[in-house]
Amino acid sequence: MSQTKISKKYKANPKLVSLVVLLIALPIFLNAVVITPQTVGDASNPASVAEICSSTTASNSLEEDSESCDDRTFRSEQPVFGWSLILHMIGGSMMMLSPAINLNSDILRRQRKVHRFSGYTFILGGVVAGSSALIMTLVSPDRFEPFNVFTNLLWGSLMLLFPLLAFRSIRKRDIASHQAWMIRAYAVAAGPAFHRIFSFLEPVIGDFGISVLAVLLGELVIRKVRL
Repeated sequence: MSQTKISKKYKANPKLVSLVVLLIALPIFLNAVVITPQTVGDASNPASVAEICSSTTASNSLEEDSESCDDRTFRSEQPVFGWSLILHMIGGSMMMLSPAINLNSDILRRQRKVHRFSGYTFILGGVVAGSSALIMTLVSPDRFEPFNVFTNLLWGSLMLLFPLLAFRSIRKRDIASHQAWMIRAYAVAAGPAFHRIFSFLEPVIGDFGISVLAVLLGELVIRKVRL
């Protein structure tokens, strides 16, 4: 008589899961905190950007300052791009921070309303971050390298789609599928953070490879880890 082999999953410590999520989110969140206020100013006050950057050019500033002014001028002259970037950073921060609650099984058991609210925050963040990434790429494709246009459309679409699939699953009371799609969505959103953490791999597998690595690690968690 054949016996079905049951694969065992490693039970993750809920506090450790939350800590790891927060550490991964930290560079993305800090980047958003620094860039968002400036981007809001650039998009809402183009005249100020023109004045600042003209004085920068006149004073023969460093090349990196000129590159910064190029970005700021573009955002101020293309308000759809600028405001989409702002929404992308806000939505991305929502996706990166909320899993510290979503993926914590202790909170799920003891504070279901908190878990539910955090889940809705994550899904909303995915819709905002994914759709804004698509808008930025579609309205200003010349701003990106051809391959980056492809990757932006790919990851933006997945960032939008996976949270919606997670929402559909929980509406059907399919808990396992819901958790799997939430982890996949988080893995896609964590790609930029992985670029910083695993920057030493960039010469070997490139930025796209690092993003794929994040997705593969997400699949490994789904199959081998019990949250």
